[in-house]
Amino acid sequence: MDVRRYDTDPAGLAAWHELALPVLAADPVVNTFALTALAERARSGAGPAPATLATVHDDGGATVAAALRFAGHGLQVSALPAGAADALAAELAGDEPLWRRGAFGPVERVAALVRARVGGTGEIPVTDIEMRLWTLGTLVVPRGVAGTARAATDADGPLLARWFRGFVADVATDHPGRPVPVPVPVPGPDGPDTAGPDDPGQDRAAPGHAPGTVPDPGPDPGTAPGHDRGGSAPGPGDGGPDPARFVADERAAGRDPVVWEVDGTPVAFGVTRLPAAGVARIGPVYTPPEHRNHGYAPAVTAACVRRALAAGAREVVLFTDVAADVPNRIYARIGFVPGGLHREVRFEPAPDRTPHAAPTTTGRG
Repeated sequence: MDVRRYDTDPAGLAAWHELALPVLAADPVVNTFALTALAERARSGAGPAPATLATVHDDGGATVAAALRFAGHGLQVSALPAGAADALAAELAGDEPLWRRGAFGPVERVAALVRARVGGTGEIPVTDIEMRLWTLGTLVVPRGVAGTARAATDADGPLLARWFRGFVADVATDHPGRPVPVPVPVPGPDGPDTAGPDDPGQDRAAPGHAPGTVPDPGPDPGTAPGHDRGGSAPGPGDGGPDPARFVADERAAGRDPVVWEVDGTPVAFGVTRLPAAGVARIGPVYTPPEHRNHGYAPAVTAACVRRALAAGAREVVLFTDVAADVPNRIYARIGFVPGGLHREVRFEPAPDRTPHAAPTTTGRG
């Protein structure tokens, strides 16, 4: 296996795109994070810049895998044929910013990277979160929920920016998948360890609610770790969205914020993204605390789905934390079908070893 690395300037990114995008687009549902982030950045420059770009080639020169990392976030990879993870880990061994941030993706891909990395460093892989990928089957629109959906306008910007900050705060402090890091079992040669519950999306009422009704889940755990958490352009000086430009910046990047309102009062919002390789992703979805437990989150999610389909999406997907029981039931009830697990892993130095001391590279944090 031959691993090629690319500069992150426009010329390097273009060269990587030419070889990597067909590999990623071969499985656009599973690779939705990478494809969507790349498309949004190409439209408007939104989001962190690429910090690591690589492709893997077989002995005949064919591209068999792709890898990328956005500054400040974990490595993402395409499907990895035999030998590709070892080749990547060896080539990227000295990129300390990369390994400090870890990796995110389908459990089998992350497990292959873990196996390749820790064998040479003795580091301890730690799972920060596991996410369930859901794909739309047949949409079931919630009934009996007060209010209607509408497209967000510029006038909604200050409110949605404030809600976005609330969403980020809830994820940071209350996200049920991140209270205590859990060491990752290093998988054996027979395959990855897919630790985590089986499909939690049972079609039953939540405690305290009659059959056919569900509580509003509040902050949507279906927004993934890393660069995709909320996805809004940073504001001046504080990394948060600029209230005056929130909606305009969202639309420039290809994101479609949708407001659910009751009697003219906004009570929840969700975001759908323009299709990338035919796949549109929903997230974040957020209901402020004072408006929760009325079914607004599933209602606005269904509205986002309709807009994604109208925009030409062949598939619509979202992610949930596997530990978040209520959202998993809600999304199952409105027609999403549970799929595979994604895992976010970081690497900690072994207690009796200093951090891996390979030659440093110019990779950004």
